[in-house]
This record gives sequence, structure tokens and C-alpha cells, in this order.
Amino acid sequence: MQGYILRITGGNDKQGFPMKQGVLTNGRVRLLLSKGHSCYRSRRAGERKRKSVRGCIVDANLSALALVIVKKGKRFSDLWRKGKAGERVKNWY
Repeated sequence: MQGYILRITGGNDKQGFPMKQGVLTNGRVRLLLSKGHSCYRSRRAGERKRKSVRGCIVDANLSALALVIVKKGKRFSDLWRKGKAGERVKNWY
């Protein structure tokens, strides 16, 4: 994806724990979350709960990563070139 600029908006690790923005680690931490925080929905007024969340640094233990395109690069059709017998071959270099 030459020329594309992507922004990471979230993701989860292999056990399903969500990434939280502002937690500067690549591992899991337990945070006390309340109403207004991502990764937690309170059931009652004033309720807080300690939840496990993943840091915002990308690591090999992530299973899903949510991305948003900030700037488009080359079209996807330009990234493909014809092969010898007419089949389509990837051209990522």
C-alpha cells in the first residue's frame, strides 16, 4: 500500500482485551474505569470497575487492528501488474 497513511483507531489482543488510547505500554494493565471511559459501560450512577485493557502500542500479540485511511496513495489497481500468462501478480515493491 504505497503512499497510504493510516491511523490506528483500536484493536484487541488474542484473548479479546481491547486497546485503550493513552496507555503507553504494549502489555495488559488493570485500570479503574468509570462512566465516560472507553472499554467500559457503567450499569449504575457512580459505578467504577477495575478492568483489564491493553496498551496502545502495537505488538505481535494483537489479533485485530482497526485502521482509518488518513491519506490515500496509489490506487489498488495500480499495485497489480500482469503476469506472463495474463494472471494477476502482486507488485508490492
